[in-house]
Amino acid sequence: MLISSWYHLTFREPIYRGSRSAFIREDLVGIHKVVAFMNLWVRNRHVARDFLLLRYEDLQQDPREALLQVLAFLDQPIPSDATVDEVIEASSFRNMKQAEKQRASGSPWLNPGQRPTDDALKVRKGKVGGFRSELSEADIHYLDQVIRDEIDEALASYAYDSLTPR
Repeated sequence: MLISSWYHLTFREPIYRGSRSAFIREDLVGIHKVVAFMNLWVRNRHVARDFLLLRYEDLQQDPREALLQVLAFLDQPIPSDATVDEVIEASSFRNMKQAEKQRASGSPWLNPGQRPTDDALKVRKGKVGGFRSELSEADIHYLDQVIRDEIDEALASYAYDSLTPR
Protein backbone atom coordinates (compact mmCIF):
# COMPACT_ATOMS: atom_id res chain seq x y z
CA MET A 1 0.00 0.00 0.00
CA LEU A 2 2.78 2.42 0.86
CA ILE A 3 4.60 1.88 -2.43
CA SER A 4 1.29 2.15 -4.29
CA SER A 5 0.83 5.53 -2.62
CA TRP A 6 4.26 6.61 -3.88
CA TYR A 7 3.27 5.58 -7.43
CA HIS A 8 -0.03 7.42 -7.10
CA LEU A 9 1.56 10.66 -5.90
CA THR A 10 4.44 10.39 -8.36
CA PHE A 11 2.64 9.27 -11.55
CA ARG A 12 -1.15 9.63 -11.21
CA GLU A 13 -1.25 12.94 -9.39
CA PRO A 14 2.36 14.04 -9.81
CA ILE A 15 2.78 16.08 -6.65
CA TYR A 16 5.63 14.14 -5.05
CA ARG A 17 9.11 14.42 -6.54
CA GLY A 18 11.20 12.42 -4.08
CA SER A 19 12.47 8.85 -4.09
CA ARG A 20 10.61 5.86 -2.66
CA SER A 21 13.19 5.74 0.11
CA ALA A 22 12.48 9.35 1.09
CA PHE A 23 8.72 8.82 0.73
CA ILE A 24 8.51 5.99 3.24
CA ARG A 25 10.24 8.22 5.80
CA GLU A 26 8.07 11.34 5.21
CA ASP A 27 5.84 12.15 8.18
CA LEU A 28 2.99 13.35 5.98
CA VAL A 29 2.76 10.28 3.73
CA GLY A 30 5.15 7.59 4.96
CA ILE A 31 5.07 4.56 7.20
CA HIS A 32 4.49 6.52 10.41
CA LYS A 33 1.26 7.91 8.94
CA VAL A 34 0.14 4.48 7.72
CA VAL A 35 0.77 2.87 11.10
CA ALA A 36 -0.94 5.77 12.91
CA PHE A 37 -4.01 5.36 10.67
CA MET A 38 -4.12 1.61 11.23
CA ASN A 39 -3.78 2.11 14.98
CA LEU A 40 -6.54 4.73 14.97
CA TRP A 41 -8.78 2.39 13.03
CA VAL A 42 -8.22 -0.62 15.28
CA ARG A 43 -8.56 1.42 18.49
CA ASN A 44 -11.95 2.64 17.28
CA ARG A 45 -13.25 -0.64 15.90
CA HIS A 46 -15.83 -0.71 18.70
CA VAL A 47 -17.65 2.19 16.99
CA ALA A 48 -18.95 -0.16 14.31
CA ARG A 49 -21.41 -2.88 15.25
CA ASP A 50 -19.07 -5.43 13.71
CA PHE A 51 -16.20 -5.58 11.28
CA LEU A 52 -14.36 -8.04 9.10
CA LEU A 53 -10.61 -7.76 8.75
CA LEU A 54 -9.64 -9.04 5.33
CA ARG A 55 -6.06 -8.69 4.11
CA TYR A 56 -4.93 -8.45 0.50
CA GLU A 57 -2.92 -11.60 1.14
CA ASP A 58 -6.18 -13.40 2.00
CA LEU A 59 -7.78 -12.23 -1.24
CA GLN A 60 -4.81 -13.44 -3.26
CA GLN A 61 -4.47 -16.77 -1.48
CA ASP A 62 -8.13 -17.80 -1.71
CA PRO A 63 -10.39 -15.34 -3.53
CA ARG A 64 -13.38 -17.69 -3.34
CA GLU A 65 -13.18 -18.01 0.44
CA ALA A 66 -12.60 -14.25 0.84
CA LEU A 67 -15.65 -13.42 -1.29
CA LEU A 68 -17.81 -15.90 0.63
CA GLN A 69 -16.62 -14.38 3.92
CA VAL A 70 -17.57 -10.89 2.75
CA LEU A 71 -21.00 -12.04 1.57
CA ALA A 72 -21.65 -13.84 4.87
CA PHE A 73 -20.45 -10.81 6.83
CA LEU A 74 -22.83 -8.58 4.87
CA ASP A 75 -25.62 -11.14 5.41
CA GLN A 76 -26.04 -11.57 1.67
CA PRO A 77 -27.22 -14.72 -0.08
CA ILE A 78 -24.48 -17.02 -1.31
CA PRO A 79 -24.66 -17.30 -5.11
CA SER A 80 -24.08 -20.41 -7.16
CA ASP A 81 -20.54 -21.71 -7.69
CA ALA A 82 -20.77 -20.59 -11.34
CA THR A 83 -21.67 -17.03 -10.31
CA VAL A 84 -18.85 -16.93 -7.76
CA ASP A 85 -16.42 -18.14 -10.44
CA GLU A 86 -17.70 -15.47 -12.83
CA VAL A 87 -17.27 -12.70 -10.24
CA ILE A 88 -13.75 -13.86 -9.38
CA GLU A 89 -12.76 -13.99 -13.05
CA ALA A 90 -14.33 -10.60 -13.82
CA SER A 91 -12.43 -9.03 -10.93
CA SER A 92 -9.15 -10.79 -11.62
CA PHE A 93 -6.03 -8.67 -11.67
CA ARG A 94 -5.64 -9.24 -15.41
CA ASN A 95 -9.19 -8.08 -16.16
CA MET A 96 -9.02 -5.10 -13.81
CA LYS A 97 -5.79 -3.92 -15.42
CA GLN A 98 -7.27 -4.28 -18.90
CA ALA A 99 -10.43 -2.41 -17.87
CA GLU A 100 -8.35 0.43 -16.45
CA LYS A 101 -6.28 0.72 -19.62
CA GLN A 102 -9.49 0.80 -21.70
CA ARG A 103 -11.15 3.30 -19.33
CA ALA A 104 -14.01 0.81 -19.06
CA SER A 105 -15.12 1.58 -15.52
CA GLY A 106 -16.72 4.94 -16.23
CA SER A 107 -15.13 6.22 -13.02
CA PRO A 108 -12.44 8.89 -13.38
CA TRP A 109 -10.54 7.65 -10.33
CA LEU A 110 -10.08 4.28 -12.05
CA ASN A 111 -8.74 5.79 -15.26
CA PRO A 112 -5.01 5.83 -16.00
CA GLY A 113 -3.11 8.68 -14.40
CA GLN A 114 -1.83 11.86 -15.96
CA ARG A 115 1.33 10.19 -17.24
CA PRO A 116 0.61 7.46 -19.83
CA THR A 117 2.79 4.67 -18.43
CA ASP A 118 2.11 1.43 -16.57
CA ASP A 119 3.46 3.17 -13.47
CA ALA A 120 0.46 5.53 -13.62
CA LEU A 121 -2.04 2.67 -13.38
CA LYS A 122 -3.90 1.94 -10.15
CA VAL A 123 -3.76 -1.73 -11.08
CA ARG A 124 -0.02 -2.15 -11.53
CA LYS A 125 1.39 -5.48 -10.30
CA GLY A 126 -0.91 -6.99 -7.68
CA LYS A 127 1.89 -9.00 -6.16
CA VAL A 128 1.93 -9.82 -2.46
CA GLY A 129 5.25 -8.59 -1.10
CA GLY A 130 6.05 -6.77 -4.35
CA PHE A 131 7.57 -3.91 -2.37
CA ARG A 132 10.60 -6.10 -1.72
CA SER A 133 11.74 -5.70 -5.30
CA GLU A 134 11.25 -1.92 -5.14
CA LEU A 135 13.04 -1.08 -1.88
CA SER A 136 16.54 -1.51 -0.57
CA GLU A 137 17.31 -3.80 2.36
CA ALA A 138 17.85 -0.68 4.49
CA ASP A 139 14.38 0.62 3.55
CA ILE A 140 12.77 -2.71 4.37
CA HIS A 141 14.62 -2.83 7.68
CA TYR A 142 13.40 0.71 8.45
CA LEU A 143 9.77 -0.26 7.70
CA ASP A 144 10.14 -3.41 9.75
CA GLN A 145 11.46 -1.46 12.74
CA VAL A 146 8.74 1.21 12.60
CA ILE A 147 5.99 -1.39 12.37
CA ARG A 148 7.49 -3.44 15.18
CA ASP A 149 7.84 -0.34 17.40
CA GLU A 150 4.57 1.45 16.60
CA ILE A 151 1.86 -1.03 15.57
CA ASP A 152 -0.99 -1.51 18.03
CA GLU A 153 -0.92 -4.84 19.84
CA ALA A 154 -4.35 -5.68 18.41
CA LEU A 155 -2.87 -5.57 14.89
CA ALA A 156 0.49 -7.16 15.61
CA SER A 157 -0.79 -10.68 14.91
CA TYR A 158 -2.02 -9.58 11.46
CA ALA A 159 1.22 -7.86 10.47
CA TYR A 160 4.11 -9.78 8.99
CA ASP A 161 6.39 -11.34 11.57
CA SER A 162 9.06 -9.43 9.73
CA LEU A 163 9.26 -7.63 6.41
CA THR A 164 12.98 -8.24 6.28
CA PRO A 165 13.86 -11.31 4.17
CA ARG A 166 15.58 -14.01 6.17
